[in-house]
Amino acid sequence: MTVKSRLQQPVRVAILDCDYVVPKVAETWGPTYSSIFGHRLQAVNKTLGSDKVLQISAFDIIKNEYPDPNHFDAFLITGSVKGVYDEDLWIARLKAFIQRTYQTHQHVRMFGACFGHQIISEALLEKYGVIVEKDPKGYEVGIHKVVLNPKFAAHFDHVLSLPEGDGLRVQFAHGDHVRFEASWPESWMSIGSTPHCAVQGIFQPGRVLTFQGHFEFNEEISTETITYFYTPERGFTPEQTQAALDQIRGTDDSEEAAKILHAFFTDSNDT
Repeated sequence: MTVKSRLQQPVRVAILDCDYVVPKVAETWGPTYSSIFGHRLQAVNKTLGSDKVLQISAFDIIKNEYPDPNHFDAFLITGSVKGVYDEDLWIARLKAFIQRTYQTHQHVRMFGACFGHQIISEALLEKYGVIVEKDPKGYEVGIHKVVLNPKFAAHFDHVLSLPEGDGLRVQFAHGDHVRFEASWPESWMSIGSTPHCAVQGIFQPGRVLTFQGHFEFNEEISTETITYFYTPERGFTPEQTQAALDQIRGTDDSEEAAKILHAFFTDSNDT
């Protein structure tokens, strides 16, 4: 195989859908989150002028559809309205699949967003003391700045264009969090924190990356999602709903977050 043909080998990404988008979002994007993530990944691939070809496939985990790790280079696990602690059978199956893949297919890089972040964290680091639980501080919603761990940021300084010392502003919509109060095991680290949430993601170079936030969300998706879930029937007052909607408006760094994920999926070094 020539150097040129090796460069043209596609990066095979399996998106594991763990939920369905709200009806208004489905009108534009289809029923699952995979189309949103896929669009974001392909867009940043084009923006960067990358010579990589991203070959993206989607699997409905709730319906017990799973990718064969032998046929993929990376897995992306989406968010979900469910909690990692819920007793749904598909959650237990997914957790076991993450553990098994991590142990037996070390070439597969794993990324998770929101629920995906939480279930990967618990599946792989529970033995070190990681717990996923309802956040006693309540919901973190809207655009917030993640103060990046310098050790983490150093792995991606070749793609990041944030002002020095600045954080990563992304959309949030979560009521659960990853709690970890012990020392990080060797080669693992937190990606950063917000005042509300101490563990905004986890990172093991070349193996695992997660984000608590939703870099895949734009303002429209966030607006429709908040409007759908923040209702009196779910315990939210109109004032709370409006406050949440007010927080999602503004400039974010979703493009920078997408660059990080693109580098993680496509770089052959320790990102």
